[in-house]
Amino acid sequence: MNRWRVLERNYKKYVDNQRQTGRGRTFFEYKHEMEEVFLKKKNIHPELLLASDQIDTQIDMNSDNAITTAAPDVSSPSKSVSSPKSLQAVTPQKKSQIIRKRQGIMEKIRSDRKTYYEEKLHIENLKLEEMKKGTN
Repeated sequence: MNRWRVLERNYKKYVDNQRQTGRGRTFFEYKHEMEEVFLKKKNIHPELLLASDQIDTQIDMNSDNAITTAAPDVSSPSKSVSSPKSLQAVTPQKKSQIIRKRQGIMEKIRSDRKTYYEEKLHIENLKLEEMKKGTN
């Protein structure tokens, strides 16, 4: 059981690494076997990412006249189709609003980290002073 979890964890790391670009690409020995096992797992192969502008929607082939054809595909009567910006358009104003909000959050994180490290530095300086007093 533990070996399987290690294998699964390493496969997740491999899949995440393959989504990135650059020199850090890795090799996974059991890639094909694990792809067969984890093909439909949502936690390993997510369908919709936060960074994507596309929205997945289910399209009913019988109700939509524009998409209905004379001979519908037998293998997949209803598919998940990506339609970019069809349901929700991102306006430049909305985009700038999102960017400003994100920048505000990042600024708060920076200030929190700065105060944390300043407090940590102060504590370390106090420790050094106490150690100097103890040695004298």
